[in-house]
Amino acid sequence: MTEIPPRLTRKQGTKFLQAQGYPISLSVFNKLAMPSRGEGPRVDVWFGSRPLYLPSDLLEWAEARCRTA
Repeated sequence: MTEIPPRLTRKQGTKFLQAQGYPISLSVFNKLAMPSRGEGPRVDVWFGSRPLYLPSDLLEWAEARCRTA
């Protein structure tokens, strides 16, 4: 049987990214993840009106936003 990967809410995703060393606040994450802006990570599924994200997608998105000095 295939294991289902965990999905995170925006609040959980923010805490996950912070634990990985990415300095992002919930308010910034919410702003960037608004569908009208189109700057957030890929939404894996919607649970009603709540977007849920895969941890791997969050890490990929955060890494892509990093730049070298």
